[in-house]
Amino acid sequence: MTNKHVDDRPLELHELTVGEKARIAWLGVRMCKASIPGDNDTVRKLQRECDRILDRARKRSDLAAK
Repeated sequence: MTNKHVDDRPLELHELTVGEKARIAWLGVRMCKASIPGDNDTVRKLQRECDRILDRARKRSDLAAK
């Protein structure tokens, strides 16, 4: 099952807040740590959280552009 979003456009770095960048970096570290023993369920959960952060940033950016 793939998570394809309707508005899956790439984000520019300046469209993310500092908090979002830090949270994504922290989630990336946790994903790497969880993938070493092969805990795929945790990695998928963390990936979904990262996707939610990016979706919120896209939505905020689109609203600001209007």
